[in-house]
Amino acid sequence: MPAEIRLPNGKLQRDEILKADYEQNVRDSAGLTRLATEFQLELEKSDRFVLSLGLLKKLDDIEKLTKRIRGRIRH
Repeated sequence: MPAEIRLPNGKLQRDEILKADYEQNVRDSAGLTRLATEFQLELEKSDRFVLSLGLLKKLDDIEKLTKRIRGRIRH
């Protein structure tokens, strides 16, 4: 088993990566919540027969954010 890599400040590299990933997940989840709320509000204002391109863009952004969070959690 290879020795654990330590940063110049003495902390384990693995622990610092996990901490950074966690902090980014928290920020991304806040963004996800904001996008979902914006999507809901825009959808409620929309006509049932016509959806704006903005709504589709928000769905794409929600999907990308979700994939980034999922990718970090799986590693």
